[in-house]
Amino acid sequence: MKKIISLIILAAAMLGLSSCTPAGSKIVGSWEATTLEMTAGGTTITTDLSNTEMSIFFAFYENGKGSLSIRNTGESDTEHFEYSYAETILSITVGGETEAVTASIIGNLMVLDFTPFLDDTGVTKATLTLKKVS
Repeated sequence: MKKIISLIILAAAMLGLSSCTPAGSKIVGSWEATTLEMTAGGTTITTDLSNTEMSIFFAFYENGKGSLSIRNTGESDTEHFEYSYAETILSITVGGETEAVTASIIGNLMVLDFTPFLDDTGVTKATLTLKKVS
């Protein structure tokens, strides 16, 4: 009887673990930037990107590759990259150079914190909020 109960517990545990999604999988999909927030000189400016001529789209694929498309006033540019996502760290590699940012995902929103890259710019905080579109 103990063996049967042990097997049932083991099977239930395996089923439970197999239903968990890896941390990186929640980033997979298409994301549209909705809000840019920057702080400089003690003043915070929040820009609703839907009210501008700029659009920013990230696509993260299951194979660890992705793209960033930026459209601004009729011009567009797309950059392809490789990425990894673990916990809240998003590492993006373009042209052999890797940069890591904090990427907090809650539901269908992701906040990218670029603050560590703001050396000597006068900007003390910069975040980009994205909404998952697919």
